[in-house]
Amino acid sequence: MAKRNRIKSLFIGKRFERLTVIDLSECVKEKDYHCKCKCDCGNISRVRANSLLSAHTRSCGCLQKERTRTHGKTGSPEYATWKSMKDRCLNENSDAYFRYGGRGIKICQRWADSFEAFLEDMGPRPSLQHSIDRFPDNNGNYEPGNCRWATSKQQQRNRNITTLLSFRGESKPLTEWADLIGIRCSVIEKRLRIGWSVEKALTAPIDQKRGRKLGSAVLFNGQTKSLADWAASLGGSKNLIFQRLRYGWSMERALSTPVRKGELS
Repeated sequence: MAKRNRIKSLFIGKRFERLTVIDLSECVKEKDYHCKCKCDCGNISRVRANSLLSAHTRSCGCLQKERTRTHGKTGSPEYATWKSMKDRCLNENSDAYFRYGGRGIKICQRWADSFEAFLEDMGPRPSLQHSIDRFPDNNGNYEPGNCRWATSKQQQRNRNITTLLSFRGESKPLTEWADLIGIRCSVIEKRLRIGWSVEKALTAPIDQKRGRKLGSAVLFNGQTKSLADWAASLGGSKNLIFQRLRYGWSMERALSTPVRKGELS
């Protein structure tokens, strides 16, 4: 009796999330105690004491119903964006995980828990040409203040704007250097991806005769090969190397890591 009274004092009147314990009874068969609880919504339910202590049960069931209630947007582009965002950041089995969650990009708790909150903050997608863009910090998290709906051109400019290059004592966004020296952003980006120095990338002329950018060969581990040859040794194409560098890999890692599941090969 003394033990039962002591256990009662630990539960009765205590609040566990939405449940408040109003009575307690012993279940000898299950070797546990059952709590009679009143939920914030007004329902009365019986819950195992261990389930309350472990937070496995936090309401009479109304909490789960609220989280899964129909919002009428399941088939919408916004909902597809939200699901895809969660998949690539939270699902380690996703083919895209290594480019997002795998490199530390997170989703704020408000959005991770609720599509409605995501839609409230982002608003409707303006058109089919728009997708979610992390802006102004392209390497930041998915959260209010760092996301917008943007076209592919806007997103490309975002990536270029956030790439600062220092040259001859000045630091400017890649886009400004491109305008200043008269070389396309894509050319400068490719040169940097294959290991050129900033100075060489901004000053070397275009090989017009061959119709391609100079510097297709890359020196690594004492060997000089074309990007296509390096990629072939990994079991992929040169687009594999470009993809890795675009996602922030070092040249050493990009040229030494075998093709992984989900990568462009």
